[in-house]
Amino acid sequence: MTAETSSREALTADERSRYLRHLLIGEIGEAGQLKLKRASVLCIGAGGLGSPALLYLAAAGVGRIGIVDPDVIDSSNLQRQVLFDTSVVGQPKAAIAAARLRALNPYIQIETFVERFDETNAERILGGFEAIMDGTDNFATRYLVNDVALKQGKPNFFGCIFRFAGQVSVFTAETGCYRCLFPQAPTPELAPDCAQAGVLGVLPGLIGTYQALEFLKWQLGIGTSLAGKLLTIETLGSQFRTLKYAKNPACLCSNPSAIRLEGYQAVCATAPASDLPVTHISVAELKNRLAARDLALIDVRNAVEHEIGNIGGTLLPVDVLAQQTAETIGSLVPAARDQPIAVYCRSGARSARACQLLQRLGYTRVLNVQGGIVAWQRDIDPNIRI
Repeated sequence: MTAETSSREALTADERSRYLRHLLIGEIGEAGQLKLKRASVLCIGAGGLGSPALLYLAAAGVGRIGIVDPDVIDSSNLQRQVLFDTSVVGQPKAAIAAARLRALNPYIQIETFVERFDETNAERILGGFEAIMDGTDNFATRYLVNDVALKQGKPNFFGCIFRFAGQVSVFTAETGCYRCLFPQAPTPELAPDCAQAGVLGVLPGLIGTYQALEFLKWQLGIGTSLAGKLLTIETLGSQFRTLKYAKNPACLCSNPSAIRLEGYQAVCATAPASDLPVTHISVAELKNRLAARDLALIDVRNAVEHEIGNIGGTLLPVDVLAQQTAETIGSLVPAARDQPIAVYCRSGARSARACQLLQRLGYTRVLNVQGGIVAWQRDIDPNIRI
């Protein structure tokens, strides 16, 4: 028996002291704490959901935790992402999260993956872990997390948040998966992410903690799992509802071996459902065209986003744009009468819809800024705030 194996087969005196309140619970005890010490979980995202989930998983003594997050900490994260503080703004989320968790519990292992979780790396990254915890904020990655978990036969501890409400579930091939509940993603204008719609800061604390709770129950074999159920929490009305759902026999989870990890960028229809084609322009080309002053520029985000940071242009939120006529557009954006129009938002979804709205109004030279202001920050001006 190696020293590492031995350390996983028994609790040290320091660990017994640390986990005393667990050891006092008959349903956990030393045997249960050892199960947690041997357990492993991969957390996708160290943001609003990941922060509370990771803190409680680490504090509980889950022996090996993986963190996947390619982003850096922004000041707008601090309202809800409780792993971070002002002193670490601008630093990588995964690295700072790992440091904080190691400081909280030096008896566990933390592995970081500072890369975007996608179809090229999903199987490799998840392969070394027993389960996956979904702390993502977009539909494409949620479907990918669901599918790779099914393909590898591992449970998916799911959570999502929006404004004042959230959902929690546990997805498995046996009891039903994310696709059983949501066979198709809504278009972006029907389901904007938190960057567009906002979220009450305390809400991810509730949902992320519930995700951690479900993982601990699963590892310990105690309580009633949320597998086959969806817990919904509506904070303004203090309403907690548990809804049962049935596994769909026609769903991919009925045949995991047939799953192919591909096509996720098309899952959530970054362009709105329409047969009108959208022409894209890169941020590098946009920079040159703006310098040449040969196009009109429209920002279709909301006023708060525009005030925080913008690359110029006329502010015309997409929901306002949808109510305009060709004549009012011409008066609001006079340059649009004679020049091509470039449209941008945060990442390209709302602006794609706006391009099609403009085409329906007769504007034929319309360009969608690919990647939006996020791409501009990444490739052109890292100092711009978003």
